[in-house]
Amino acid sequence: RGTLCIRFFDDLNQNAQYETDEAALDGGQVAINGGAGLVVSGESLCVNDLEGGTASVAANAPEGYNLTTSRRLQVEIVPQRTQLISFGAAEGITVPDIPAADEQPVIVRMPEAYQNQPVSSSSENSEFADTIFEYSGFIVLAVAVIILIGGALLAIYLRLFR
Repeated sequence: RGTLCIRFFDDLNQNAQYETDEAALDGGQVAINGGAGLVVSGESLCVNDLEGGTASVAANAPEGYNLTTSRRLQVEIVPQRTQLISFGAAEGITVPDIPAADEQPVIVRMPEAYQNQPVSSSSENSEFADTIFEYSGFIVLAVAVIILIGGALLAIYLRLFR
């Protein structure tokens, strides 16, 4: 049996992705597999002892907010694991017409390496910085060679034309 944790977050930039600077929201409601509605308060709501397999999660935004993410998700419950899903919500946005009841939900399958890890808004910048740092010795050497060759060429030029 597995555990599913659900959080609502204040999607400040309305990009439908949780970022570390976006606060948790109280009062969002969820239903798992069509069951009774549960209210999320605090950082998240965790439901334990879920049967392994696919779970369907439907959400309603907290009072005064509208969802920026899909209203319904399907998530694969993995025995002996805790899965975290997030629903974004923001104030001041309008919701399009409610989709038909037979609408296909979004299926979320996270690779194991990314499960239970917070999403950082600067992950691409971090990867770029790591790559630059990894090759920093070569970069410094290349700059030194360019300066050395440039200095030698300048010295030759000054001797020939002075």
